[in-house]
This record gives sequence, structure tokens and C-alpha cells, in this order.
Amino acid sequence: MKTKAIPILYVDPPAHLSEASKQLWKHLLETGRIRTLPRLALLQTGLEARDRADEARLKIGDALTVKTERSGVEHLNPLLRLERENRQLFVKIMGQLSLHGEINPNSFD
Repeated sequence: MKTKAIPILYVDPPAHLSEASKQLWKHLLETGRIRTLPRLALLQTGLEARDRADEARLKIGDALTVKTERSGVEHLNPLLRLERENRQLFVKIMGQLSLHGEINPNSFD
């Protein structure tokens, strides 16, 4: 049995989101692109992933490789994987919300 979607008028962005993600949240709710609780939950997850990716990028900086202490061998920075996975999740969720063509991940920086 299908559940009926409950329309949402406006919900303030979660406090833990970055300012850029809060702006995107407000924009999407104000334009009516997000009007149901399931879509709102997906949006929050997507924006959290975007923020994690941005945080990882800041921590990576120019350090694309890291040396292990024991062997001294250089490896790719593990934060690169974290950044990639979270950017992919953000893009996937925006696609699920049918917003993939409208939002650039960096457009609200």
C-alpha cells in the first residue's frame, strides 16, 4: 500500500550543515522543489555528504599522498576516497531528487 506524501511548506535547515548547504536547502525549499518528508530527508543526507566531501578536500590540501610511518612507502591520501565517495553520494541523491541538471556541487559556495 502506497503512503500519501505530506506536503511541506518550509523547514529551517539543520544547524550542523555548512552555510553553503544551508543556502542550497533554503533555495530548494523556497522554489518548491522539495515538498515532501522523504525528499527532505534525502536532501539532508545529500547535503551532509557534500559537507563531508568539502571537509575532506580542505584537510587534503596539497597532500595527495601520505607516507606510512613503518615502511616509508607513499600511498594516496585516504581522505581522497572519502571525498570521492561523498561527492558521488551527493550527485546520486541530487539525481534521485531530479535535481541533477540544476545544481552544481560548487554553485552555493
